[in-house]
Amino acid sequence: MNERMSETLALLRGAAEKRPDDINIRQKLFDAYLRAGLFDEAVQAFTALVRTQPEWPQFHFDTLACGLGGSLAEVHVAFERAADGQPGDALVWYGLGFIWQLLDDQEAAGAAFRQGIAADPQFAALHYNLGVVLMDDAKQAAEHLHRAVACSPTMAEPHFPLGTIYMTQDRHKAAHHLREFIRLAPAYLHGYIGLARLLL
Repeated sequence: MNERMSETLALLRGAAEKRPDDINIRQKLFDAYLRAGLFDEAVQAFTALVRTQPEWPQFHFDTLACGLGGSLAEVHVAFERAADGQPGDALVWYGLGFIWQLLDDQEAAGAAFRQGIAADPQFAALHYNLGVVLMDDAKQAAEHLHRAVACSPTMAEPHFPLGTIYMTQDRHKAAHHLREFIRLAPAYLHGYIGLARLLL
């Protein structure tokens, strides 16, 4: 690692210590670890980012998807190593599930999310992501999406797929969930907010 990268990492670690709740600093630190080729540290930075704002699953996924570039294989290995070493850490399984989604293996993603739920049954984002993986089975998907809402009533993301599931079954329920999504959605979901308005 070159001197400039070392300085960048030191500055970002210092900033994260001073402002531990700043998710943007956490995201930059994750990206910097990836650029430096420090994949185990990147996994730790990702789990710290999720702890900072656990109710933003799309942000978490986008952070991984956009940051990985050509490092997907290395980060996959690092998450697998972390899961082997910390099998009770729901956040590691959560990240590993995303990696499997990026590798287009929905079955493995679902298995990772289920492992995370076994470690922390109240982690709403795990239920949400498992629900998304199970969208081909509307009944099972809805069950996990409803669990996500029960675990975290202020998380927006589960309401959008629930709205789409209910579009063909119960228009009233569909409208309720789409309105809840619009009401709760953070600004980073602006594209989905627009789509929810169109569906209404």
